[in-house]
Parts: sequence; structure tokens; C-alpha cells
Amino acid sequence: MACKIVNLIACIVYIIALFLILFSFEPKKMGGIYHMSSKNQGEAPRRRRLDHDTMPAYMPNYFPASNEYPGEILVHPFYISWTKDYNSPTPDGDDAPTDEKCLARFGPTVSGGYSSANATKDGLLRDNSVLPCIVSILSASARSKYAQRRYANYVFGAAYDTADMAIEGYGPRTFFKTDYNLNTGGNQNGQLVPNIWATQDAVFFLCQISGFFLAFGIVFHILAFLMGGFMWNYSECCCDFGICAFVFNAVVWSGLSLGSYIISLGAFAAIFFAGRKNDAPELVVKWSVGGAFLVSGIVLSAIAISLASYQWAHDRKTKEDEELDQAVDNAVRRASKQGKLQLR
Repeated sequence: MACKIVNLIACIVYIIALFLILFSFEPKKMGGIYHMSSKNQGEAPRRRRLDHDTMPAYMPNYFPASNEYPGEILVHPFYISWTKDYNSPTPDGDDAPTDEKCLARFGPTVSGGYSSANATKDGLLRDNSVLPCIVSILSASARSKYAQRRYANYVFGAAYDTADMAIEGYGPRTFFKTDYNLNTGGNQNGQLVPNIWATQDAVFFLCQISGFFLAFGIVFHILAFLMGGFMWNYSECCCDFGICAFVFNAVVWSGLSLGSYIISLGAFAAIFFAGRKNDAPELVVKWSVGGAFLVSGIVLSAIAISLASYQWAHDRKTKEDEELDQAVDNAVRRASKQGKLQLR
């Protein structure tokens, strides 16, 4: 009876762990891992802007204000979500962006030249997107390199500075971009900086790795339930040989799930080591409850796996001892040609 109770506890803990991990998906207040937002909530980062009326004719505004950092972005391994618009709040005080604003920012790019009128969108979503304020890593991965680097900017806390004519990092980390003085000298040199590109690509790749392993971690988590969920050891009672013992073993799938979760979290944490430290950040990271859900789910998964593994190892040893006792009884009975002997 005691073994069943331990297995039941492990199964319940593992179910709670899965729900906590799924709760981290909520795209507004309770989900995500962190919010990238202004130090003074409600204020946009103070960027140096050129007066468009006094700009020389040969210096068009290639990156209008709509492509600067929008206010507050919620970041999760699976997606980014625009949660607050500090640049243009609504009269009723609600900072949440409308679907129209989100499509104007995240929607498809417009052909016809890289001018002020055509460069207002990131190319991360379709015009008919059902959730225009949420961009998944899967959707971004199917877009152009230009769109993927825009996605990385939101995660990294970067935006285009219309005065420096260059991409600036406003978050806790910023870019290495001073090599060969390529960060100044006009609208072309402000963009053609290999170190900025490299950091953007690295951040996006880390987002892909984190989302990939989190997705497979959840799949393995569900497979662990299908293969007995710690309550029934299918591989022990029905198929304990070859590949069958691997496939029908809940501990194997739960172990793969736990490993995937840890890799996902590690890849996501590596984003905070990209680039270099920003000594005067204007955007800060505000940790979300969803991050605590994700970490708690991983810890509870490890506890459930430990309980189930301990109990199954104990059950296996007890079974082996019983089989050994039975074998000794049979041997003694055959040798003495007497009735069954009870060994103490």
C-alpha cells in the first residue's frame, strides 16, 4: 500500500508541474518570463530624435517612430507579446495597444522601396493574424532575416535611434558596435555593423533553441503520462526487453522532459550574456510570475521523477528478494524430497 501512495504522490506532483509550465504561456500579466519596459513605467525611453522638418533632403527617415521600442514587451520562449504602449496611451489611461496598432507594427512589410512610407512594419505577421499583438517564435522563424532581427530587438531591448541613425541597445545589455567606427557617419553605416547583426542573430537563435526544447519537453511530459504516469510500470510488467523497455518507461520520458526543460531555460538565460553590459540602461527587465511557474514546474518534475525512481527501485529489489527466496525454497524442497520449507 505504501508504494502505491508514493507513486500516487509522484503522479500528482508531475501533473501539477505540467499545469504550472502551461500557465507560463499566458500572454499578458501572469505569463511569460520577463517584461522589457521603461524604468519609469508609463514613459517611453528617452531617445534622441531628429526634427523631420529640418532633416536634409538626402537623409530620409528610414526608421519612423513606429519602429522604435514600443513600451512594454512580454517575452517567453514561445512568443513575444506587446502589452503596453507608452508612446501613445489612450485617453482612458489604458496602455494596452489595439489590434490595429499591433498590425501596423508587426504586420507584413510593404514592397516599393525602403522609404519612410514603406518601412513601418516588421514583417513578423500576416494581415489576417488572429492575435496581432502576439508574435510566436515559430511565425518569426518562417519570416525573413530582416524580420527575425526585429524580433531579436524586442527581446534584447533594442530600437533604432533616428538621431544616431543606428540601432541602439536600451536594455541591460547592448551591442558591440564600435569596431572600425562603423556606428557613425550616416544612415548606411549605422546599419552595416557586423557585431549588431551577430548579436541579433545570436539572440534569435537562442530564442529558437529555448522554444524548441520547451515544446519537446512538454511533448515528453505528456508521453510520460501515456506510458503509465508513475502509477503503472508498463515496461516492467509487459515489455522489459530491448527498445520496448525504453519506449514504455515513464521515467525515461520524464527524464527526457526534464532535460529538455533545463536546456530551454539555459538557452533563454544565455540571452542575458549576449552583447555587453549597458552602463546606463533605459529599459529594464521586470520578471514575470510565468517565469516562477516555469522554474517551479521544473523543480516539481525533478521531485516527482526522484520519488517514482526510488519507489520503483525499491519494488524491483523486493521482487528480486522474493524470487531468490522462492528459488531457495524450491531447491531445498527438491533436495530433501519433503514438503515446502519456510525459511526465516
